[in-house]
Amino acid sequence: MSEEDQLLRNLTQSSLGKGHDNKQVNDLQRLYRKILHASHFSSDFNVNKVVKHLAVNKDVKVAAEFQTLYEKLAKLGTITHLDNVVEFLHKVGIDNERTQTFNSGVRVSSTPLQSELRSLQTPAALSHFSVTPYGQTPANSVTRLSAGERQRLTMSSSGLGTSRASSHVPPLTSQSQPPSHSTPHLNSSESFNNYKAYLKDDVQEVELIRDVILVAQGIESKLMRFDPKTESYRIPDNVRVPPHKKKICCSLAESGWLYNKIKQYVDQKKLDNTFGPIGLSFCVALQSELRSYLRLIAVLDTQLTEHGSDITGGLTLTRLALWFKEPIKNLKLVASLVDIAKGKKGGALLSIIHSYSWHGAIAHTSLVSNMLSLTVKPLFGIISRWIYTGTLEDPYNEFFVASDPQVKDDNLWHFKYSLRKSMIPSFLSADMARKIMLTGKSVVFIHRVCHDNTQLERRENVERARLTEGSAMFSQNEEDSFTNMIDVVYKETSKHLMEVLYTKYNFINHLKAMRRYLLLGQGDFIQQLMDLLVTELSKDASALYLHNLNGILETAIRSTNAQFEDKDILSRLDVRLLEISPGDLGWDVFSLDYRTRGPISTVFTSDTVIFYLRIFNFLWRAKRMEYALANLWRQKQQYSRMLRGMTELDDLLHSAHIIASEMIHFTQQIGYFINFEVIECAWDDLLHKVNQAEDLDHIIAAHQQFLDSIMTRCLMDEEHRPMFSQLRTIFDLIIKYQQILEGFLEKASRENEYRVEYMRNAARRDSQSEWATTEEREAAEKERRTEFIQLTLKQTRSQLKVLAQTYQGMVTKFLVMLATQTDDKLQALRFRLDFNEYYQQKEPFLASPQVLKKSKPPTASLLPGDTVMQPVGGLIGLLGGRVPDNTM
Repeated sequence: MSEEDQLLRNLTQSSLGKGHDNKQVNDLQRLYRKILHASHFSSDFNVNKVVKHLAVNKDVKVAAEFQTLYEKLAKLGTITHLDNVVEFLHKVGIDNERTQTFNSGVRVSSTPLQSELRSLQTPAALSHFSVTPYGQTPANSVTRLSAGERQRLTMSSSGLGTSRASSHVPPLTSQSQPPSHSTPHLNSSESFNNYKAYLKDDVQEVELIRDVILVAQGIESKLMRFDPKTESYRIPDNVRVPPHKKKICCSLAESGWLYNKIKQYVDQKKLDNTFGPIGLSFCVALQSELRSYLRLIAVLDTQLTEHGSDITGGLTLTRLALWFKEPIKNLKLVASLVDIAKGKKGGALLSIIHSYSWHGAIAHTSLVSNMLSLTVKPLFGIISRWIYTGTLEDPYNEFFVASDPQVKDDNLWHFKYSLRKSMIPSFLSADMARKIMLTGKSVVFIHRVCHDNTQLERRENVERARLTEGSAMFSQNEEDSFTNMIDVVYKETSKHLMEVLYTKYNFINHLKAMRRYLLLGQGDFIQQLMDLLVTELSKDASALYLHNLNGILETAIRSTNAQFEDKDILSRLDVRLLEISPGDLGWDVFSLDYRTRGPISTVFTSDTVIFYLRIFNFLWRAKRMEYALANLWRQKQQYSRMLRGMTELDDLLHSAHIIASEMIHFTQQIGYFINFEVIECAWDDLLHKVNQAEDLDHIIAAHQQFLDSIMTRCLMDEEHRPMFSQLRTIFDLIIKYQQILEGFLEKASRENEYRVEYMRNAARRDSQSEWATTEEREAAEKERRTEFIQLTLKQTRSQLKVLAQTYQGMVTKFLVMLATQTDDKLQALRFRLDFNEYYQQKEPFLASPQVLKKSKPPTASLLPGDTVMQPVGGLIGLLGGRVPDNTM
């Protein structure tokens, strides 16, 4: 028997004792022989590596002590394979440094040596590796050890790496246990069973892989359980798994948590009755990603079944982690979409998904784009049906076009449809959303309001641009096919709608009729109407009757060029009486009206008609000023010839002439400004915009801007309300002047008749050889003339003087208000009203540098043939100055 065999037999007997079968003896001897002749020991082992390792990881003193002990053992020569034994102990020590001690006893790593021990399935003589002092046998030092102590005994490098010669390491005997625990000795059979159970505590890698694959599907496994507190899958503490494997398993188990999170969201939303088609399409996209993920799981499960965990061709935890790297990233991305999508639907949900597509990673962008392509399909279908047929199918309010079912067709264009800004997807601009809404609204308007079912003239262009894929909505390419489709359908539909309005409903003719009759553009008709109405409108407002006024309106139409208008237009022209206030005359409540019905009422709404009535009322009042002053001028001229013999009236008539000249100049300039500078310019701009309009909204906006421009320039808006009130006060003074002068002329005419009659009677009596007059007759005549001069003439002179001063003060104040305006046209009006700087001399503010800087002669405003009046400033004007003919 060789020395080695004798050593192995002694070791076996000291470990097992007597009474064991040959199988156990042979197993233990094979283990010891394997240790001494282990194939994984290096042939070029260098003890300096151990010294260096101890010096770096332990201490220099420990390294020096180890080197001293190694040299002593080498000199003794008692251990034949000293280098192999030292390397064995060194590897065990390294293994212990890589091992963390867990309270549960779960091991984290597995070294090749430990795998070798497990493969042998042979009981280890734990007592043989106990460190004991000289003079004690290993058998006497073996005690019953706990699982944690057995692990420390087997794995501890400090114990296994120290020789028996060391007196600094205490023996691991029963004295090492707490004194309160008295444990009996452990026999050899019990030691073998405990070690065999210890080897079986480590979980095989194939079992871990199989459990990870199961957990990745959101299902608890035998080794991995879901912890509700931490919301994660964990390996119980009583399961022994190496730490690095445990870390891999826990990181891979995250995929199961993500899978469950996504799946729960999908299942919940499928049962939600308020979740519309777009939301359900999002769930379909989520399910598609989950199916792709499950296909990967199936492939990995098949590979595990076929190859196991063979390191050469099978599935290992490391390889499994590589397989799961990209799927976990995708699941995290999808789960983040699920988190942020909670409470969102429709276009808002699409905006959230689209925001995730702006990413630098191609894989990230591709995943989001694929999900967005599936989710956007219902929206694309809704848009297609809306713009082509006018059908709005949105019971879940996911579309960005909202419909109010309570609105009738009369107000369809303005109030039935609106934009939900929160539901406009981020990949659609606000202008694109507006075009989509207008296109569908135009289709509905054509069918339900215009009652037109004719096809588009260029329908082939519309069909050619039609798309079938919803992904074109957010894809950016050179063709931009979706934008092209919307633009083509929008332009063709809007053009068809405007053609229907222009041809079938004569929109332009109605627009021109509003200009001619409500904005006083038909001069002959307005003049004739005013001549016919002067008697009626001079009455109290409560004495007016609509049937009388309508009769006068018909007479004015038949006697002017208005008779050649279209019958439909004339049938819409009517008379309206405004609300009557105490003291109002017919002039104050009379108004023309134009009844709008059918599709054109979309442009001429009730609100715009009110604008027209307000403008008409102002223009009618301004026209009345011109008309009243013109009639008064004619009457004064007639009375001037009649009263030529009443020389005491010359001063008063001269003053009245001066005042009338000022008023005529003012009203003519105001009339010119309103008709040419305001209405005519705004009208030309309106026609240009209507001809260039792309849709009905543009026409409505242009028409509203036309009215707003007139309201602003005519000082009828809120900003110019004080100026408008000032202008109306001036108009009231003109009416008061008319009343004063007409009353005086009537009294003067009667006085003149009395005088003529007196002279005629005197001449008649004289021709009959009678006394032409008597003392009584002369006294009565003188008394009457004195009364006329003292009462009527003096009172009228005072009234005219006060009125002239008040009028000039009001005009001056009005010019000051105009001087503060920034509008060039209003500055031009101020220049025309005070072209000879008469009022500027009365008001220093009008001569200030800041006002003079704004003043520019309105040469561009003068038309060829315009007559500019000679200076007629105030009471110093010339009595015989030429006054232009009143142009109505």
